[in-house]
Amino acid sequence: KKIYIPNSSSVDFNYNIIILETHPSLSIYPLKGIIPAKNTVPIIIQYKPLKKISTSMKILLNISQYNFKPQLSTIYGHIKYDDHNNEEHQKSQSYHFPWS
Repeated sequence: KKIYIPNSSSVDFNYNIIILETHPSLSIYPLKGIIPAKNTVPIIIQYKPLKKISTSMKILLNISQYNFKPQLSTIYGHIKYDDHNNEEHQKSQSYHFPWS
């Protein structure tokens, strides 16, 4: 999935994402970069489950904007299996980002 960090100002800002809690089934990138003025920057979240379990990752977003308060977010990965066939049935990600 792609999420976008917006910048409505007329100045570019640096951002960085700090991973506070991680899981091998979840990844997020790029972890740092520049958000162009009056534009957005895409962030990629990947969920590749290794086992039949739900997973989560906690991140902290910092932006070099005056008065910006770091944003804490949790990303969840869920997988459901068909118990009769033991096959992967559905894979999903969920998240809540204050900026999206």
